[in-house]
Order: sequence, then structure tokens, then C-alpha cells
Amino acid sequence: MRSQAKIGPGTVRINPVTDREALVDKFLSGDRYDSDFCLELIAIGKARNIASWETRCLAALMLETHFLRIPARSIQERQSLARAVGCPDDEPSVRVLRRRLSRLKYMHLRMRGRATAREALLDFLHIATQPCRLWFARWFFDADEIASRILASVRTSRGVRDGLSETGGWLQAAREQLRDLPQPEQQVAAALAAQEHVYWVGSATPSEINGLVEYPLGTIVLVIKLPGSDLELEIKRVGLRGPNVLSALFARETSVPWPHRLQGGSAGCTIDGEARGTFRISALYRAIHGTEAPVSFVLGIHTVHTLPGSTGNAGLLAYFTEREEFGGGFDEMRAAMAQCVEAFEEGEPAMDLPGDLGLTIRYLKHLAPKQALISGTSSFRLDMLARYLSAEGPDLYFRQGLKRDYPAAEARRFANDLLSEVLGIFTPPSIPYTGYPEYVKSVLSVPANRLRADRIYLSLMRQIGSFHGTLAGLGAYTKGEVFVARNAGLRSRFIQGRWQVRICFMDHDNTVVPWKDCGEFDPVTAVEGMWIDARFILEETFSSQRAHGEVGCLRQIYQPAADVMEAGTKALLDAALLACGKTKAAVGNSHEVRSLIDPVFLRTKHDWDELVRSWLREGGTRDSVTAEWEAGARRTLAAKGFDDTKVSAYIQTIQKSRRFLNAFDFFFDL
Repeated sequence: MRSQAKIGPGTVRINPVTDREALVDKFLSGDRYDSDFCLELIAIGKARNIASWETRCLAALMLETHFLRIPARSIQERQSLARAVGCPDDEPSVRVLRRRLSRLKYMHLRMRGRATAREALLDFLHIATQPCRLWFARWFFDADEIASRILASVRTSRGVRDGLSETGGWLQAAREQLRDLPQPEQQVAAALAAQEHVYWVGSATPSEINGLVEYPLGTIVLVIKLPGSDLELEIKRVGLRGPNVLSALFARETSVPWPHRLQGGSAGCTIDGEARGTFRISALYRAIHGTEAPVSFVLGIHTVHTLPGSTGNAGLLAYFTEREEFGGGFDEMRAAMAQCVEAFEEGEPAMDLPGDLGLTIRYLKHLAPKQALISGTSSFRLDMLARYLSAEGPDLYFRQGLKRDYPAAEARRFANDLLSEVLGIFTPPSIPYTGYPEYVKSVLSVPANRLRADRIYLSLMRQIGSFHGTLAGLGAYTKGEVFVARNAGLRSRFIQGRWQVRICFMDHDNTVVPWKDCGEFDPVTAVEGMWIDARFILEETFSSQRAHGEVGCLRQIYQPAADVMEAGTKALLDAALLACGKTKAAVGNSHEVRSLIDPVFLRTKHDWDELVRSWLREGGTRDSVTAEWEAGARRTLAAKGFDDTKVSAYIQTIQKSRRFLNAFDFFFDL
């Protein structure tokens, strides 16, 4: 140890080493806490105009190593170091900080001065390339510098700030969500939203996981993970790689869903729907449970006015109409556009807009693009995690995704990055790396990791059940959109002084939630939507043994034993039952909740629940609708003012959906 001097007022100013190789050499020259070197690392970290971004990130990680080297009894020295960095330095905060940094403790312990193994050092340098995992980096980079680096990684064009056309509170809620973000996220999000810009993927946009900016493989969004942050911001959608950021698409093997006809972008109505859906479910969930919903939230909306074309930024009409602006693939794009317009206008009077420009206008009438800034997302989607942790994971990520080969050491580091996210904290196995699937299995076989994996698996099952039960209790549904494995993600969060894994539900443009002006409950569409939600959580037969939806992905990720899987299914259903009951009680008794929902909806939803409850209890065999029960049900509904058409629709819905109603009878028979 070179220095026992303590950090404090009056410490002399030092001249830091800013060369990365020299910094590594100096770091390896000792294996104990060195206060003088810590001051040098802080100076490097804050030397914006002297040291490179990469060197400053490395300094932040080295500082973590030295912080963890401070003896446990030396709380004042830890406080002094925290104060020198600029982060909270009171004793409770410093104790919490040590727990926060424990996530990478296994790696810091491998830093042994000149005795450090080469592989351990390379692992250390790899982590230094992921700013979101470097807590002290949070105090080294300001919002302006981060925003500038983000802008340098993307293309931009003109966009105009927009919002929802109807009044309803979204704008105020978005401002409150923004204010509730930690200050760095708040500042960067506000800076991005305030610009009259929309953002597009470019040649400089990286796709490596855990970067400051990431265009996740297999997506068309931009993800932003700030230094030292366990939160994520997303810009949806930012176009396709290559010369044509947007295009028209009608079919691949079969016709695509209508929102996908704008390839690379989001139709304005879907962005509006997402903002509306996240706002409403967030407000209701908070009123029912007193906590925030596990969903993403739209913070800002921009309408696209121009976008990158072949000759520079082009107006939307010019881009889709003029060959020289669109560039290669123009004829194919126009042919697909004509097919899209024909499908949109089928059965409707054709618009009197002939010619090339007319076709573009008719297309954009349905698909004029907008872009959203969203908080509370995760790039670690369940389907992606399941594939990346499978035997084919490294090939999918490196060869197919990043278009490069990889050595075994990189595959191992890739597994470590993923497992760190799904476990929060993990202990590497002591056995040598012999292959990717074997390594993943060995990590999950370490007793401490196995215990943690099982606990997290059960927790996630409860989280899914609680959200699903809340939606069901409200009569809300998403038609599977937020429960499909590609739209649900995991994120390790440092909450209440410990690392926890949380699930977040995203893509809410199909979320249908009761609201102040929604009108009556429609069981024909609602039950179908709820049925689809359940299928994407479990699978077609609602079998806990053959699940391929969210539950199936979690099983692939955490590899639980049969008894844990069984306990997980019970935990999910118990949580759904509890949340559904709590929601129905709040709908019945809470003035705050009832004030958010149309009274007509409340009355007709209650009528439906009573009808299903009657069938479950009095309808005889549950695999049919008996004539006796149907006659009684018709009389009851008629007495409540339902006409014959609506009565028939209610009873037919029970007949058609009886398998779902039986499997999830607790949603109705409480």
C-alpha cells in the first residue's frame, strides 16, 4: 500500500494519469486501499476535456475496487471518499452504497495487484465498457455530456412535440413521472423531449448490451442506460438500419398486422394508444395498490415531420413519393404501399386523391408516424433472454446479431452479463469454462445462485400474477400484447437497500382499461382479450406443465426443479386471486377508484360477473350451458333491461369461453 493518508479537506491537487494503459499499470501496482490513488481516479473521472470517456469509465470501476477495500471499521474513510466523489456521504447512505457495490464484489476480489490473472483483468476491462454498471460514473458525467454522446450515436430529423388530442390528464401525469425520475434520468429525458428532434438508428448506433446507447438486436427501438443507473429510457421507434429508415410493408409470407405496415416506425394512433393505456393503468393501479404499476410510461410524443433520405433530411411526403429521396427499393416500397392502401380502404369509399402523391397521402392517413420517449422499459425481454441463455445464445448475439466471431472468453462474459441481470448478484463457478450451455448450467448450480434463482423465479411468478389479477379484476385486457414474451422484460433494480429483479410490461397500444368515459362493459371482446392474455402467460391449454409463454421463458432462464415450478404456478395463481379480490374490493368501495371509471361500466361489469358466478355455481356441468340455467339467465338479464340481442351475446360468450372461465373461475366467483 503506497499511502495511508486520509481523504479530507485540504488534500493537495494532483495531476492524474490520463493514458489508459498507464492507468491500468498504476492500478495493478498495489492490492490495498490507496487514498491518494482514489483522489487521482476522481480527478480522471471528472476530467471531461482531458481524459476520454472510456478512461473515465475505467477510473469509476477502479474506484469501486478501492472503496470495497476500505476496512469495514473505517466508516469515516468511506464517508470521506463518497464526499470526494460528490455522492451522499452520511453514514446510512455509505453503508447502503457498500451493499450496492456488492453486485460486482466477486470481480473486485479478483483484482490482486501484480498477481491479478490476465483473464480476471480482461473481465474487469469488459465491465468498464458498460457505464450503467458503474455507480461512481454517475458522478463523473453531467446531463449535457451524456445527451451530446447520445446525439453523436444517432441520426436526427425534425419532429414536433405532440400529445393526446383529448383532455384526460396524461400530460400532467407525464410531467409527474418525469419529476419522479432520479435527477440524471430526469435531466437527460427532459433534454431529449425538449428538442424538436426525432431520432433514428445510424451507422454509429451500437447494439452491444449495456451500452449508454443501444439498438437492441431484433428490435427497432433505441435504449438509453445512463451511467450508474438501474433504470432505462427507450425511444420508440427509431427505424431500420441502412439507407431506408422507414418503408411500407404489406406481407412477408402472409399479410402483416396493420400497425406493421409502417416498417421501422410507429403509426401515430398506436403511440397515442400506448400513452393512453400506460396512463390509465398506472393511475388505476396506484389507486388500488398504493404503489406504481410494473409498466412502462410514455413521457413524451413527437410527430415526425422529416426523416433521413438519400439526399439529406426529407419531408415525409417527399420521402415516400420521390424516388431520389427514398433511394434503393423504391419500386418495391410503392407496390407495398398500394397494397396497404387497398386493404385499408376495403369496404370504404375511395378517397379522391389520384396519382403518386395521392397514394402517399392515403397511406399516411392511416400510418403517419410518431415517436415516443418511454420510461420503465427493459431491453432484456423474456424471449431474448431465454434464447441468449440457450446453447445457441452466443451465435445469435455475436455471429447473427453483431456480425462477428467470438472467442470462448467473450461467450463466458456474455453469459455473466446476462446472469448478472437475471440474478442481480451471482457467484461465478469455480470450474473452468468448457462450453456455453455447460457454463450457464454450472452458474445456476452454485448453491448460492440456485437459492437466489429459485427465490427470484417465485417472486416473478407472483409479480405476473398480481398484474394479471389486477387487470382481470378491472375487466381490463391487452389481447396478449403486454404478456407476450417479447414485450415483457426483466431488470435488476437496487430497491430498499438490496438488488431485486423486477418484471416490466411494455407495449400498451392494445391495453383496454376502463375509464371515465368508456361506456358499458362488453364481455364479448373483453373475455376474448383476457383469454389471450392468459394464453401468453401460460399457453393454449392453460397447462402449468406445458407452458410456452412468459412462464415457459422464465423456466428456460432460471431452470428451476419440478417442485419449484409447481410452487411457482401456485404462487402465480394465488397472487392473481389476491390481486383480483383486492381490485374488486377497491372498485366496489374506493371513491378514488370509482371516480376514475364510468358508472355505466361499473354496473354492466357487475352484471356480467354475477352472470358468470351464477353459471359456475348453478349451471350444472361446467362443460356446457344447460337449457334450464339459460332460461333463468335470460329472465334475470331481461329484468335488468338487457335486450334479446345482448342477452344472447352474453350467454354465447359463456358457451364459447367456458374453458377459460373454468380455468380462471376465481376471477369471477369471489
